[in-house]
Amino acid sequence: MPREKLSIELRSYAKINLFLDIEGTREDGYHLLCMVNAKISLHDLVSCSLTQKPQINLTCSDLHLPTDERNMAYQAAARFREQTHLSKGMRLHIEKKIPMGAGLAGGSSNAATVLQALNQLTYDQIPNAVLAEIGTGIGSDVPFFLEPGICVCRGIGEKVVPVSFPTLPKEPPLYGVLCSPAQHVSTPTAYRMWDELSHPSHASVQPLLDDLMQKNWSSIPSHLFNAFEPVIFKEYPEIHRCYQLFQDHSPTPPRLTGSGSNLYSLHTSEAEARTVAAALQKLGLAIHVFYLIL
Repeated sequence: MPREKLSIELRSYAKINLFLDIEGTREDGYHLLCMVNAKISLHDLVSCSLTQKPQINLTCSDLHLPTDERNMAYQAAARFREQTHLSKGMRLHIEKKIPMGAGLAGGSSNAATVLQALNQLTYDQIPNAVLAEIGTGIGSDVPFFLEPGICVCRGIGEKVVPVSFPTLPKEPPLYGVLCSPAQHVSTPTAYRMWDELSHPSHASVQPLLDDLMQKNWSSIPSHLFNAFEPVIFKEYPEIHRCYQLFQDHSPTPPRLTGSGSNLYSLHTSEAEARTVAAALQKLGLAIHVFYLIL
């Protein structure tokens, strides 16, 4: 048996929705989605170590976040212990950089990263498909974070198919600007408002997938879509204000990610992204520059 690792630290990436359409509703009330999800360079750091005492100890740099069973990372650790019958305990720490409640799936990313870290600490004993099953029970976005790069996600998000590229570019092909409005959105409220629309917006995902497969990076910003935008921009004035300012200063159209509140734009050059970011920062908006991880 190889020498046991004592601890591990992994990056826990944020994600944006390049495409999000709502295709229907299941009998249990969950909405059926068609999404293209992409990891971005903005990330938390998740540290994991095994301990002799059979308990889970979670700490976080953001003191506003719960560190008990309410935290998805804690849930991931507990379910991993149950699945593997692990007698040891775990010490977890999350250094937060991803804004919470913003459509970036930071909690799901943390949960997936804990599963991956614990699996590495215990000699990769669980296949990725089983980790995904564990993750689905925690949150529908968790399985996506267990796969590399950009993925097409359907169902409630648990049906994940990576977009494979024959060869990857040496440099990031797309940079982005992330805007974090102060106003937050309740995801259940967003779905309820979408359900009340008489004529909801829909789009085809195929043009975006064609652009990705053909590496038409410059065409991708024009094929982004988010079905939540009509209701979010109508009901959340601060997010709409940020969107309008973003639209005025970006040569590519900004989009909402998830049900909000974060907005983003994509650019084929880092210089263009930083020019947009600088203009928005002068207006007092909270901004991050990132790149897509393929």
